[in-house]
Amino acid sequence: MIDINSEQFKLFVKENNLSENEIALLIIEMEKEKALKEGSALFQRNLEAFSKYMPALYKKFKDFNKEGKFSLVYHKDSFNLLMPDNSYFYGDTNTRESIEKDVLKYIEEASFRQKRFADQKDMFGQIHYRYINDTNAILNREALSNIVEVKDVKSLPFLVVIGNGLGYHLEFLYQNLEIPNAYVIEPDEYMFYLSMFVTNYADLFDFLVEHKYTIKLKVGCDKDEIIEDFASFCNSRGRFFLGFYGTYIDYKTPEIDEIISYLDVEYDNLDTGLGFFDDMVFGFCHETKLVEDKKGLLKAKHNIDSDILHKPVFIVCNGPSLDNDLDYLRENQDNAIIVACGSTIDTLYQEGIKPDFFVVTERVPNICKTFEAYNKEFYEDIILIAPSVIHESTYKYFKDTIIFSKAEAFPYLFGNLEDDTCLLNTWGAVTSINPFVSNCGLSSFLELGFKELYLFGVDNGTKVKDKLHAKSSAYGKVLDDGLKQDMSYVLPGNFGGDVITSKYYMVSVSNLNESIRYHRKKRQEVDKNDDFTVYNCADGAALFRCETKHAYDIRPLTKLDKESLKQSIKEATIFHLDLSLDDIMSHLNFDFYDNLVNIVYNVINTQYYTRAEFIAGLNYLFEIFATIAKSKQRIYCDFLVGSMNNFAQQILSALYYKKDENEAINFAYEIVNVVNYFLLDSQKIFRFIPNYIMGVHQDILNYKIGFDHDNLIAPPTPKHVGFVYKEDELKKIKPFVKRYK
Repeated sequence: MIDINSEQFKLFVKENNLSENEIALLIIEMEKEKALKEGSALFQRNLEAFSKYMPALYKKFKDFNKEGKFSLVYHKDSFNLLMPDNSYFYGDTNTRESIEKDVLKYIEEASFRQKRFADQKDMFGQIHYRYINDTNAILNREALSNIVEVKDVKSLPFLVVIGNGLGYHLEFLYQNLEIPNAYVIEPDEYMFYLSMFVTNYADLFDFLVEHKYTIKLKVGCDKDEIIEDFASFCNSRGRFFLGFYGTYIDYKTPEIDEIISYLDVEYDNLDTGLGFFDDMVFGFCHETKLVEDKKGLLKAKHNIDSDILHKPVFIVCNGPSLDNDLDYLRENQDNAIIVACGSTIDTLYQEGIKPDFFVVTERVPNICKTFEAYNKEFYEDIILIAPSVIHESTYKYFKDTIIFSKAEAFPYLFGNLEDDTCLLNTWGAVTSINPFVSNCGLSSFLELGFKELYLFGVDNGTKVKDKLHAKSSAYGKVLDDGLKQDMSYVLPGNFGGDVITSKYYMVSVSNLNESIRYHRKKRQEVDKNDDFTVYNCADGAALFRCETKHAYDIRPLTKLDKESLKQSIKEATIFHLDLSLDDIMSHLNFDFYDNLVNIVYNVINTQYYTRAEFIAGLNYLFEIFATIAKSKQRIYCDFLVGSMNNFAQQILSALYYKKDENEAINFAYEIVNVVNYFLLDSQKIFRFIPNYIMGVHQDILNYKIGFDHDNLIAPPTPKHVGFVYKEDELKKIKPFVKRYK
């Protein structure tokens, strides 16, 4: 290519007698040719960088030959995309300059998307809540108005980029911001392919390595795969940065809008499903007890008779719309498998409806208090379905149980998932069981293989202000009072209209849809013709993976032989583990847990001098967790990782509560001092396994929450949460009478 400043170019202009306009056009064409040639060289450099840092993308693009709906052009001194209608994707402008202005505007206006923990109401006395509340007290010293903005600190601990486009924005974002963690989504493979001619990913990767930053590029995937990969990325680096992050959107399309909507729910899903130390210890001790008691467990490989799997299943929950369907359920209770979820069993008891299965999820000791007043004939042949963490005071009422593994801690005691010794090879697990018992009810019966399922009272919100449960529910007022405060969201209704809802209910809706997607995919990987239908009969929030159906539109049903049906299900699903308490405890390594806690202590107490260094240290901690989680010692990470995500989130908040970096770091170490106390307490409590059963634990700790430290006196435990029924109310419960009218 001729240099426009060379004598050769001047001679060419003179010999061809070119006008000024012709010279200008020629220079433009020469610049285009030069840019496209440099773009081809850049593409090769980027390929080499991908082969080194992101081999999956190298494999995808080294022989890429797909076509897109637009073409790469050099226009107004920068690259742009020419659309089929001859318009420009980024507008008729200099793309590079335009995007630089967009990035600078974003930095000027951006606020952190942040989460603050409210003080945790602790009904039992748990050290996680004690120390979270202590860190809150420290953070609360700084008014919310003092929290800095992105422009003040030029730093974002985590940035999600949705729509990568030609990638110009990445250069300007990293030039102007400190970004230790980034997740970049580009759903269009061809778009990303063209960006490799424009954006210098090779230099970007070298910069990231030098600064110990991390970036994940997710290219050309559907929304379900993006959500799955996003969760994996957050788990490997620590979910804590979801408490303080930013989002940058390069361009908008309907597909991008759908991804944004999905991610908004996934942020909450990942943030609300962390678990915490006390919960894990309680769960492990409860699992040990039920195995020792030889309760019936779910086989990993269960094979219920096909005829039974085609029988209708009514999954009944306690949403306000359940009142509309009680007459139908009474009339058809012999014609379908009736599944009572949680407190719904009290409603069905009062309404004369006999369930076949009872699903619960909570590990607390008092959820079956009402059974003391029930006549034994009501519940003696009901089969309990529950996760492995439930309390012995719950399962003691049931002769038959199908208890599934929660796939946390306990099953990994004997080996990781790849090992033959891992209990998950024999003990079946159920996924997507949170945040409510409705999630557990649907997921359990999808896991068992049923094909025709109907949801009643799965409202996930309300159309009637201040009413979240069926009016016939004895639990109604207690539960409604506890959930009033956050009903500030709206979802489309199953039968039209709007449903007032909360973030937790929105997570439930997301998980119900996800459970349907997951189980359909799982079944069809084995048999592409294996399918099922879930009908949403509730006048609550719509579920887009369900078919909408009123109860009175359900096909005519015939009477089932319940006794024979349940016997067949039990034979196909239940087994017992032949493990003694000594067998279990001989595999628990208390010293390994102590050493892991010491590692955590050393990482968070390291002297860091910048926000980026501190965040890198926290990321490193969760990389350690992720590495151990792939080993035979995974169980010990399960105990700690939830609480440490929460505490890391508090540390992260402190790092961004003050504009001055040194002050912010010192403030963060105040949080670390509290976390140190938590770690010390956790080492002592861990050694109380297997006796640290919820409720019993209060006596073990002399009715204190944790231990004394320096000048800090451990607070007393609260009284046990009051039972839903008072003793005089229990006496009012009449014997169960099955009714069809």
